Amino acid sequence: GNIIQTQEEKLFPKETEVAKVFAKGYVASEVADILGKSLHTVTSQLRNMTRRLGLRSSREIIKIVHQRNL
Repeated sequence: GNIIQTQEEKLFPKETEVAKVFAKGYVASEVADILGKSLHTVTSQLRNMTRRLGLRSSREIIKIVHQRNL
């Protein structure tokens, strides 16, 4: 419904890329290695997504990825 759509509009392409790898069960440092990003970039993107989507923890990003079939 609307909640998912609202959240979807708030995910940027580079964040979606991070979210998808994170949702496979990798920790932030592994996500950084896989995507060729710095750990700082990945952790800040995860933190920003968590805050913007109103989630309790970054682990909930995994649910968002699955809900949206990203």
